Amino acid sequence: MPSAPLPAVSRKIALFGLGIFCAVFAAQLCIWLTAGSYTDKPLWYEGAVTIAQGTFPAIEGEGPMHPGTAMLLPIALFLKLPIDPYIAYHIGLSIYLALVVTLIAWACYILRPKSLWWLCAVVLLGPNTIYPKATVPSAGAIVLSVLFVLLLLIARERKADRSILALLGACAGILFATRIDVGAFFLVVTLPYLWYFASRRTFITIGFAVLFFLALDPYLYIDAVQHVQWIHYRINDNRVTHIAFDFSFWAFLLPSFSFLSAFVYAFARPRLTSLPRDFLLWLMLSTEVFAVLMLFAQYHPARYFLPLFSVLEVFLAIFALEYAAQEPSLKSIAKRPEYIILAFFILARLIRAVANYGAEYAQLNIPELLISGVMSILHIF
Repeated sequence: MPSAPLPAVSRKIALFGLGIFCAVFAAQLCIWLTAGSYTDKPLWYEGAVTIAQGTFPAIEGEGPMHPGTAMLLPIALFLKLPIDPYIAYHIGLSIYLALVVTLIAWACYILRPKSLWWLCAVVLLGPNTIYPKATVPSAGAIVLSVLFVLLLLIARERKADRSILALLGACAGILFATRIDVGAFFLVVTLPYLWYFASRRTFITIGFAVLFFLALDPYLYIDAVQHVQWIHYRINDNRVTHIAFDFSFWAFLLPSFSFLSAFVYAFARPRLTSLPRDFLLWLMLSTEVFAVLMLFAQYHPARYFLPLFSVLEVFLAIFALEYAAQEPSLKSIAKRPEYIILAFFILARLIRAVANYGAEYAQLNIPELLISGVMSILHIF
């Protein structure tokens, strides 16, 4: 049987999408402008400025490692606007993140149109204050990784629809040109599973991934050999000792227990989850492979776990929503117990925001913060 066509984008859905985009854009712009001196701030800002001036940062510089050009190229366009470059840079960055989060909401709606999954995903990803701590390309990799896994699930449930496989490949190529290491991981662990249900159609995904990566990484044309050598050098340079990587033990164990429990739960009470069992198995195994790689590679800081952790958070939402919809004790509390889950995620994001800003502004000076905020807005004009 042919796969069911994707639902048409009605005017109502389009307006909802526009609303999500505007809300996420506003939230992210506020977050980045108030984040202070976030991780690698000068590196990526100066890279975007250099590209906007018509050149690319030197291959031997710090920027081209990821290479991040899938984000820097569109962001550099906003630096052409006749406004303060710093503000224009963050407007472009916020638009980029808002667009991907809107696509994630669309993917969640396509997968479960009768669920609040799309709204939970927006709450989890839209006002997330962790992105500045993760660096600019890592922030892009976080949302792109979530979109990639959701597109994979759509492809699985729609019997390897060609258009979805092409979108999956495009997302992989963009992710690869944003953060090579994260993109390579997701593409490699996905190919065996993709071949399992898509067979030869897997080449559609591979082809689009290669096409988008080649289009979005200009360093491959500047000097491909030196680019690859510098990536290898920077990865080795970012290694840390096992003693300094003391959180890796828990980072290895927590995903293990969480997803093993979820997988057993899915088999023990299959009515409580609509996710395909083979997809859950792939997600569990991918989590294990990633955790083991990070553990034994001793590879740089905790933020490198964030793409996978964000994927797990979004899928925790659908587990929780489907459980709440069938749990008698929750039904006795509310007509739609899914709103209890939504409220929990809203609270979780508020707690994260307070924790992040509390650490950023340990000695918070309210008048000074208000004045600096007003001055930042005035710089737009």
